[in-house]
Amino acid sequence: MERTVHDLPRHRTVSWHEKTNLFHLLVVVGAAIEYCSGVDFGTLTVRVSIFDSLRGRLGAGVARYPLDRKREDPDYATQNHADHMNALVEAMKVAIVSSRVDGKAIKSIAIDTTGSSVVPVGEGLEPLDPYYLWCDHRAWREAELITRTARELGLPAIDWCGGTYSSEWGFSKLLHWLRNNPEKREKFVTALEHCDMVATVLCGITDPDQIPRSICAMGHKWMWNENLGGLPSDEFLVRVDRLFDGVRAKMARGHYRTSDRVAGSLSEDWAERLGLQPGIPIPVGALDAHWDAIGAGAKLGDVVNVIGTSTCIIAIKEFPTLVPGVCGIVAGSVNPSYTGIEAGLSASGDIFDAIAKRARTAIDKLAKGLEGYKPGQTGLLRFAWDNGDAPC
Repeated sequence: MERTVHDLPRHRTVSWHEKTNLFHLLVVVGAAIEYCSGVDFGTLTVRVSIFDSLRGRLGAGVARYPLDRKREDPDYATQNHADHMNALVEAMKVAIVSSRVDGKAIKSIAIDTTGSSVVPVGEGLEPLDPYYLWCDHRAWREAELITRTARELGLPAIDWCGGTYSSEWGFSKLLHWLRNNPEKREKFVTALEHCDMVATVLCGITDPDQIPRSICAMGHKWMWNENLGGLPSDEFLVRVDRLFDGVRAKMARGHYRTSDRVAGSLSEDWAERLGLQPGIPIPVGALDAHWDAIGAGAKLGDVVNVIGTSTCIIAIKEFPTLVPGVCGIVAGSVNPSYTGIEAGLSASGDIFDAIAKRARTAIDKLAKGLEGYKPGQTGLLRFAWDNGDAPC
């Protein structure tokens, strides 16, 4: 993948919004792109940026969508597909106006999202329920079961995600859904990661065999590994729970690809809604933090710390070798030519935000003066468990 940013130091911390720099790096149509659009679906907002291949970002738009929580169930966190897509339309219109670019002159649109945000779909790839957002932890029992079964059977794939499967990830969320929605099981066709869902919808794809599956999302969150035959075997999944019988075949439908490949072209319907030209290419999507590393100009041996609602640490290495304790090691997940490594702290931004709200102030006010402290000088060692993780 061509880079147009300067070399970085070996370790680099990147703000959540710096990720938008990556989109002018995407060369998905084989030639220089005059204008392109980058879409980043975060936890609470969607951000759209318009780029010129030489001048960088020309304009941007932001739109919010609700996050559904339940006071009686702190593990619950869902979002509605329609809310996401309506917000995309709103943010795109604002971005086009702010950039002073004719939407019909935009030559491509690329999408990243949080992960693992999962939606089960039925006929025509229509959502059967809201998204299980990445920070939905209702599936912690299912995650423990998957981890225990993988260790008992010596499943190699578990080693490639640090030895422990998470309640944030795809198979645990899907099993929770299957267990708690018996009346909808017969309608279940497959499940999609959010980034794949958006690309599929924008391309007008309704055939499950044509779904553009992101190797980034499926590798880090669903134990997909090309060298191990793709997804975990039926034998393993059924040993976890008989409700997984037949699920592997359903999840295998579609095309597993890296993000330098084209997922499809923008449909006429969505082109009209977004104010863009129909037929422009849409690359295969990815998880947000992994594209952040590309936007930061990461090279072999670099480590990028992406700070936002969660804190993700992304690195790139030449060959796939095991690294104990990380969240995933996936060939092609960051830079298609190399192996991506993900680690991090899933709730750090949320926790700091919660502390500020309880103190009735803002994070930047609480942080004043902290830059003068050396590591460990305050005596603070860790925060209490919250939202599935702790920020140190």
